[in-house]
Amino acid sequence: MKDCTIDINAEDLSVVIAHFQDQYDQIHLVGHSLGGPIILLAQIDNITSVALRDPSFNVLKNITEDLTFDERIDMYILGRGTNFLLMPEVIKSREKLTD
Repeated sequence: MKDCTIDINAEDLSVVIAHFQDQYDQIHLVGHSLGGPIILLAQIDNITSVALRDPSFNVLKNITEDLTFDERIDMYILGRGTNFLLMPEVIKSREKLTD
């Protein structure tokens, strides 16, 4: 996961949808956590439905107080009970997540 950004996941989802779109009459997407912003940033058309379960776009947009940058590992550390390592690209990608 350290080499994969939200944008890369969104691009991958776009490729998968394009591959299967002609094979199915309906395509339903379900996104949990980071799956929410991934779906919203993907370039997809003709999707039947989207269900987002606890999407984390608000978390990404609003994290500031629990976020520190560690130069030794070139990653952000999000401390929320459990420490999460986030690549700088993930933090930068939150700029694309608008209301």
